[in-house]
Amino acid sequence: MRKILFILFALVMFQFACEQPGDPAPYPGRQIDYDQVSDGFQEMFEGAFSMTESLELVSVVERTRKQLTIRVEAGKISEAAKDHFSGYLGSFQAPHQKYDYPARPFSPNLNLEKELGTLNNLIDTAQVFNEVQKMYIKSLSGEIMAVESVAEGYKVVAMFRDKVLNANNLGENDKVILLEIAAGSGTLLDFFKNGGVQMVRNNLSDKLGGALSFGRTTGCHVDWRGAWMDGVIGLTVGAAFGFYAGATGGTIVMPIVGSVTGAVNGAVIGGAIGFTSGVLQGIASDLFLSCSRNTTPRLAQSFASCELAWEAYYNNRTSKIPSDCFNVRITL
Repeated sequence: MRKILFILFALVMFQFACEQPGDPAPYPGRQIDYDQVSDGFQEMFEGAFSMTESLELVSVVERTRKQLTIRVEAGKISEAAKDHFSGYLGSFQAPHQKYDYPARPFSPNLNLEKELGTLNNLIDTAQVFNEVQKMYIKSLSGEIMAVESVAEGYKVVAMFRDKVLNANNLGENDKVILLEIAAGSGTLLDFFKNGGVQMVRNNLSDKLGGALSFGRTTGCHVDWRGAWMDGVIGLTVGAAFGFYAGATGGTIVMPIVGSVTGAVNGAVIGGAIGFTSGVLQGIASDLFLSCSRNTTPRLAQSFASCELAWEAYYNNRTSKIPSDCFNVRITL
């Protein structure tokens, strides 16, 4: 599983065991500029991902000669995203709202059929999307899992966005939520294309202060489809919390869209925070857990044992951490 899904299922079902929300009646005489909405979402996601270099993505919990334990700072990532998005979507206070999403276990190869089924089950279980929204999101999920390159991903996302913009079976709130997913997906593709994974890698190297040998990250791989899946899982859980937390908030003004119900505003903000947090946590986890696999016995070329390698390091006879000698574990 990409996530600790039984935790998410139990959490969402316990918190939101009520009837599925519908799309409220449109506001009389209002004409939403959906192109402007889409551009606004794109801009806010670009700003969120650009924070990657300055965020505290990870920290060292413990380092011994046999194991390095790394914490993915889910709470700090989410809080930074929340502060960023409030400037675009307005202030939103949700008591007891939770924005931390468990990192999934690493797998070097995506089991597309299994992962897609897991994601679709979460979309159904969260009870935040109506049936039409579910149909669109599941269709996008299937198409993204089928592509092999970022270039193909751009085509899929562009077609999805155009389909949403021109759909006659979608209400205002439907289009707002789906355009947010399209914008997040497009920005994620830009992030990968423009060196976002390297940016995360540099962040990890800087923040750890040499706790992990930089050379050990050579050849690591992050699949953008896996990162996208992490983002949509985060968006789904965040939107569910945001929707129900804001359901009693009345009608408010969301700068990008205009007047919406508090529930819709909460879903949009929670979804944006969840998507960004899920993506960054997933990439950071993938980098560490894939990079920690020892594929070349470099240690044997210089030292006869790990004990001798550590002795040389601590006595300043070498500046290289003997990274062959310890495992890496991820925690939250």
